[in-house]
Amino acid sequence: MPKFVISSSGTPCSRCLKRLSSALPYIVSTWLVLAIIATLLTTDNQAIASSFNANAGLQEAAFTLDNVPIHVYTPFLPDKFYTSDPGEFDQAAGANRTFPSEEFTIAAIPFGYTSPVEGGPVAQAGSAGIYRAMYRDLRIKQGGKPRTGPAATLFGQQVIGQVSQVSLFLESAVLKPTWIVEWVTEAGSRIWIVRVGKELARGENLDTPSVATFLNSLKEITITSDALDNPTTLSPNLRGAPTGGMTPGMPATGSAQLTGGALVALLIASVGVTLCLGGMVLRRSLR
Repeated sequence: MPKFVISSSGTPCSRCLKRLSSALPYIVSTWLVLAIIATLLTTDNQAIASSFNANAGLQEAAFTLDNVPIHVYTPFLPDKFYTSDPGEFDQAAGANRTFPSEEFTIAAIPFGYTSPVEGGPVAQAGSAGIYRAMYRDLRIKQGGKPRTGPAATLFGQQVIGQVSQVSLFLESAVLKPTWIVEWVTEAGSRIWIVRVGKELARGENLDTPSVATFLNSLKEITITSDALDNPTTLSPNLRGAPTGGMTPGMPATGSAQLTGGALVALLIASVGVTLCLGGMVLRRSLR
């Protein structure tokens, strides 16, 4: 027997309306759960899937950042890369994971421009050293003791990284110990900043054997491009624009993005809330 019936007049009977109104909270709960699932499973059109190369033991990812095609080969990739849209002031690609926090980001700063996230001076030829010194000073201020890290291959160059252990606010209001490796280089009229970081487990530090082994494996990171000289997508009006200089760290890029699927999820949630409020009004009117 159906749980909801229509009266002979073709309109819902009072008892049926009461049953329907009493069931609305359960319907709304289902809608909200579906909205949450949709949000968690959604990726936008800027999400770049990675693949695993079993022979080399490396993961691969390919995407375009500031009009430059990028290929990444790495032993560590937390998730898919998300990239900035062409023309956005901050040109970066990020792969992030939470609980525990993990990050792999690549930022491109065209010569003549600055970054609203990385901060620092206007990028120009010869300024990579200034950016390295800036990150070293930043990590020292955060309580770290920067040391020489693994050398990665960035656009055909062996670039020595800097590794630091610092405490950062990640997904909570509690400081979490984290290691961060940063590489800075110049290629194709841009400053490139590559950052890999991971939250440390309780009792771990840079000298913990498992951590040291993991850090050493990052020397396998290779980033290539066959079109480094492609022009930037940034507007000339943004050249040399002052920035607020947000503190780079974890997460630095690839943070919350309102994707198309997320909009659908929000719409579902709004409909659910509307139904819930309507159900409450209906139940009161039928008492």
